[in-house]
Amino acid sequence: MFVYGDPIIPCESKEAQKYWRHRRQADLFIEKGDKTGAKQELLRCLQTYGITLPTSRFELFLCFCWQLFRQIMHRLWIGRWLSRHAGGFFVDGITRFQGQTSCKELALVYNDLHKIQLVDGPEETCHLFGLTTSLSALNLAEAAKGRIKPGRYD
Repeated sequence: MFVYGDPIIPCESKEAQKYWRHRRQADLFIEKGDKTGAKQELLRCLQTYGITLPTSRFELFLCFCWQLFRQIMHRLWIGRWLSRHAGGFFVDGITRFQGQTSCKELALVYNDLHKIQLVDGPEETCHLFGLTTSLSALNLAEAAKGRIKPGRYD
């Protein structure tokens, strides 16, 4: 799951173009302060990667447990070694770069979803959703291996 679990979209594919269309629209909504529109576009970005957010509390709990387990394994260096091989053990550099780029983009999407959830407050969603999105962003950022530059967002 650490190596083959994160989705990869090639940079020049139709899915990548669709992702960037939704991502730019989400950034525009964020700049305008339209949290609902930004959240919808960010969810569409995730759908482009084939990811859906958990809908029930049980699914949310399982997702949280997986992200927590992934973070613990990363702290024990096992997950760090496995995530170094994102995209596969025996792949070329281009595929590995695309895998790390996909992890970077997903980490930024989860980070923005978490920021929107923090602004909306726990009334709209539960605290576990916020923990899950923050852990997802952290785990994917660590799998991106330094592709996220400091100061990306304030």
